[in-house]
Amino acid sequence: MNSVRTFALASCSLLLASSVLSRPQDDFEWNARTAEHLLNRAAFGGTTAEIERAVADGLEATVDRLIARASGPGEGLASGAGRLRGEFDLPQVMTSGPDFEPQGATLALIPDFFSDRGVFNKVADVRGYSSAWIDSMYEGTDPLRDRMTIFWHGHFVSSYREVQSSRDMLRQLEFLRAHALSDLETLAQGIARDPAMLEYLNNDINVKASPNENWARELMELFTLGVGNYTEADIKEAARAFSGWTTRDHEFHFARDQHDYGPKTLLGVTGNLDGALVIDVLLEREACANFLAGKLLAYFEGLAPSPERLEQYAGLLRDSGYRFDDFVRTLFLDREFYRPEIVGNRVAAPIEYFVGMARRMEVETPGDILYVAAALSGQRLLAPPNVKGWQEGFSWLNTGSVMQRSNY
Repeated sequence: MNSVRTFALASCSLLLASSVLSRPQDDFEWNARTAEHLLNRAAFGGTTAEIERAVADGLEATVDRLIARASGPGEGLASGAGRLRGEFDLPQVMTSGPDFEPQGATLALIPDFFSDRGVFNKVADVRGYSSAWIDSMYEGTDPLRDRMTIFWHGHFVSSYREVQSSRDMLRQLEFLRAHALSDLETLAQGIARDPAMLEYLNNDINVKASPNENWARELMELFTLGVGNYTEADIKEAARAFSGWTTRDHEFHFARDQHDYGPKTLLGVTGNLDGALVIDVLLEREACANFLAGKLLAYFEGLAPSPERLEQYAGLLRDSGYRFDDFVRTLFLDREFYRPEIVGNRVAAPIEYFVGMARRMEVETPGDILYVAAALSGQRLLAPPNVKGWQEGFSWLNTGSVMQRSNY
């Protein structure tokens, strides 16, 4: 009876993997149930051997092992005829003035990655990269990095449908992957100079004579502060600060003659602000920590946090300088992360659902098949539906998507 119940719930994409999850526990105990829960949320599920190892090693050692790998510099993903490798220059803080030449995040790219076509085929390149990435998820070599990369991919959103270069899209993903557990300043300053993002949100055409507000609006609404924590005037001033931030030959380029060097006022701060200083101002706002902490807690726990829990983790983000390795370490060691209403009570996104099912059943499945299954169920990598990204939770479930999950 328990196996029938578990199968039915799994078909609805709830992360229940065995009947042991049906027994609530009032007191925390590190055992197969809690170990499996950690691997469901911090990885893509666990095989029997992985769960047994986690139980034997203990909670702290298991968390340290997951984070140690993900906090390193990262490696690119093999795909097609070549390989992307993650040697990134961290973005420099920009200073105003006509003599400054800002540097964007760069990536060493082996030329044959896009095979011998001589052109960038968006669909083929994206599918090849995505399939290789899913293969990596199945192999479980760096699962927490992969989970956090998916989170950032759905947060700092771009899509190959609008971006006219598959190379730029893949480089953006490699940047997010390399810094998935670093800090918000590195991610925000880098993504603000990212060619794919600049094109996706039209900042590549933001000039002082005609400021484009798309990037500035989404930077505040979706990436840092959340709705209601800025004004339309703030958006206009931020757009002026990012004028001249554009691209040239698939690289970030600062068009000095198109930048507005005049004084600006953003959230009560007045000065000769440029884009980098705008990001600094945003990260100092209390709303920024609240917004990111709430989103991360909901992503890993599957529930919106209580006000007290949100305050605790927002404070942790601020005090740590927005270090995400510190955030997840604290979360995964928190006994409240293993409370009964959290364990086994989260709808899995299609990628983690299909990869997780294949891993638990130990059925080696080509990444391309899992890529197609997830895409048909509503989650196509490198192509979020809109700038808001994928909606989590029960938004994943409808008549068609549940049937797709069952069929696959």
